[in-house]
Formats: sequence, structure tokens, C-alpha cells
Amino acid sequence: MGSTQQFSLKWNKYQRNWDNYLSKLLNNHMFSDVMVACDGQVFQLHRIVLASCSSYFEKTLQNIPAKETPIVMLSEITELEMRTLIEFMYCGEATIDQSQLEALLKAAERLQIKGLVKSDADEELSDDAEERDSAERRRPERPEPEPEEPDGSESGPESPEPAPEPERRRSVLDTPPPPLQPLSAGPPPPPLPHPMGGPLASVGPQVSGRNWSDVCGSFA
Repeated sequence: MGSTQQFSLKWNKYQRNWDNYLSKLLNNHMFSDVMVACDGQVFQLHRIVLASCSSYFEKTLQNIPAKETPIVMLSEITELEMRTLIEFMYCGEATIDQSQLEALLKAAERLQIKGLVKSDADEELSDDAEERDSAERRRPERPEPEPEEPDGSESGPESPEPAPEPERRRSVLDTPPPPLQPLSAGPPPPPLPHPMGGPLASVGPQVSGRNWSDVCGSFA
């Protein structure tokens, strides 16, 4: 089966609507299911609000059947103190004179009103927060790794040796020619043989021991 796409729905004005409706329930006495009597005055209230804001009312009302409308009798609490505590539970805030603050805090302590006295739920939340803070403080900080310094005993990677160059084949052109020898004055070379058997006449004033006049005379 393929997974179905899910959507998240959020009501941005939910908290404002709930706060306004609680005030409406308190002022109009709508859906009231419990009564609180003190100092000759009776207040029509709601179990869910009292139980969520007071540990005393939670323990008192949790075993009473829903079809019944119980009456909770309170002593040593004035009407003004009770009205102020009810406003605080339904609206989250209330206003009182400084001269009456001490007596109001004593009444809130008797009824274990959350937000005015320290309750078991507040202690659990506080313990959880302290444990998280303590765990964060105990968690060792991971040091940043330091760069390793090169050790003289350990050498780095050896560089590869250069490949030997291929042997070049020598050519005749690579052999320099022999140096030229200077001419030396020595005896003249022997006369070349004559094709007819006699010696060739050498360049000079004489040929075969005769001068040019004798040679010319022989032809005359």
C-alpha cells in the first residue's frame, strides 16, 4: 500500500478563543458542574478548570460521579480572596491591593493554586529542567583536533625515481671529422707513369734531362 500524504492543521487563534470562552463560561455560569461556598457566597464553577489549576480541587473532585453537582465548603477564605483566585484560574492573571497580597497567598497555599505556590507538578518540571541543564554542563566539550606536527624520524612519501632515458643510437654525423693537417714542404711526388710506357714530363724547365730547345729540334 502506498503512503498517503498527511496535512498539519493549526488554529492560530486557538488560545485566544479558549481564553475568551473560559471568561464566557465564568460570567454566564454556562455548563457549571460544581459549586464552591465560602464566606456566605456560592460560586458556580467548572470541575475541569478547578482540577487543572489546583491540586486540592483535583483530589477533592476526582472521585465524585459526573452526574452529581458537588458543593465544596471552604472556611477561613474571604469572598474577595476567592473571587481573586477564581479570576486567576480562569484568566491566568488577577489584580489585588498590596495590603491583601499576604492573605491571598495564604489562601492560595491552602488550595494549592498552581502559579502562585510551588506544586508537585512544578517541582517535576523544575527537576526535569535542572537535569537537562546538569547534563549539558557535565557533557564534556569535544576538543578540536590539533594539527599533527611532522616527525623528523618519519619521512614523507618517497618521490619516484626518474625513468632512465633511452640510449641514443650514434650516427655517422655525430662523429666530428678529423682535423686538417698542414702542408709540409717535402720532396716532390714521383712522376706519374706515361700511358705509353714513358714517364710524363714534369712541370719545370727540364723534361727527361733535356731542355725545350733540344725537344723542339728533334721535331724539325
